[in-house]
Amino acid sequence: MQVELQGKVHRRCDDLSGGLIMKHGVSGFLAPDGKFYACNYGKHRELATELVAQYKVFFDGDSNKVPNFIKFGCSTWASPEGDSACHCFMWDEPTPEQVDWLTANLDKLTGNQRRRILADLDLYDIKIPDRR
Repeated sequence: MQVELQGKVHRRCDDLSGGLIMKHGVSGFLAPDGKFYACNYGKHRELATELVAQYKVFFDGDSNKVPNFIKFGCSTWASPEGDSACHCFMWDEPTPEQVDWLTANLDKLTGNQRRRILADLDLYDIKIPDRR
């Protein structure tokens, strides 16, 4: 499914089946309502600017620290385990919708991304099964 934000079309998908899918890992933002907005590696700032306007959240320009969103980054050349470019940033306690998305899509993350997400969730005492 595509969604238009500020005149630009981005792919939005709840389960990654209809959007940008990398060979290993995911790249984009998971919104508070559980919708995933995919973007290519290195294109997060542009997408973040559009999403914060759409969702009406404060944004200081650092695409690694977008309040209420979970950022995923991964290079197109990453292995299943991931590489130094694979990352996740979660700055706030995730919403139930974000937890649902993470539970359904944990197996699509690289090993690096998955370990980081599980560690962040543990800080909030949220447990989801790692089926790998």
